[in-house]
Amino acid sequence: MFSNSKSRMIFADIETVPCAWGIKRAMKLEKRGDESAVEEMYAELRKKEHGGGNEVTQPFPKHCFHRVVTISCLIREKQEQKDPEFSLVSFPSVKTCQKCDKREDSESEKDAIVAEREVLSSFLRLYETNFGNTQTFTYNGSGFDLSVILQRAVIVGVPLGKFGKRPTQGWNEPSIYHRDNPWFVDLMKVLSLGNTGKAVPSLNEMLTQMGFPGKMETSGSGVYDLWKERRFKAIRDYNDYDAISTYLLFAAMGYAGGLFTLEQFKEEELKTLQTYLEEKRAEEEYAHLQSFLKEWKQVQRV
Repeated sequence: MFSNSKSRMIFADIETVPCAWGIKRAMKLEKRGDESAVEEMYAELRKKEHGGGNEVTQPFPKHCFHRVVTISCLIREKQEQKDPEFSLVSFPSVKTCQKCDKREDSESEKDAIVAEREVLSSFLRLYETNFGNTQTFTYNGSGFDLSVILQRAVIVGVPLGKFGKRPTQGWNEPSIYHRDNPWFVDLMKVLSLGNTGKAVPSLNEMLTQMGFPGKMETSGSGVYDLWKERRFKAIRDYNDYDAISTYLLFAAMGYAGGLFTLEQFKEEELKTLQTYLEEKRAEEEYAHLQSFLKEWKQVQRV
């Protein structure tokens, strides 16, 4: 199922909201408020998609209008003859989230750009070491996450570094520009064999059938509502759940594809991760992991 596996794996997920300042520039709505400008864009998209009807449906903007507000990564590092080691990293910091949650005034364009630069730069620095032996896994990353990261880095002016390096030998080097490059694996694409429509399962549909926690507390379409309610920390928490879930799906796929034996799948992968998350939740910044672990224990796979 996987052509090879690297010693360092990053299971990444992003959360985005409509980029209000970008929308106002593109649609010449500079005098409008942020939410008003976003709703204007939604109205225009509904006209194109539904002829102006279906007001309940939240349209999906082009990737360039998706402002990246959080990125979460579960990192798995494995040395021969040893259990894997995990680390969960989330951007921005919880202090930044709390500051945003308590903000009383509206966010300026400058502040929005600086905040997005911080998130993107922090994520891209993960690729500055051990790049050639780092493998990135996403769910729909080739169709969304990686494309958004690339476009938004260009828009807000963040150097891509090694992450955006154009290779000289195609598949023989890491590359986000080759959709089937083994250093950047889209689990959704692997499962659906490149098909579309009903052949494509959601991450939640895969996980819940296997007995793992699925979507918790919200979904991708609910992130903008959390943003408007100034519940930034809740968005980051949800982002962490999705990064961990991406790994859990990889582990199950790895077992099915022969990468792990059943004992390795249960003991070296799942049990080691659970132990790590139990320790991690003791940190104030990651106390929300208790909810994920509680749900996982309740629906433990037989």
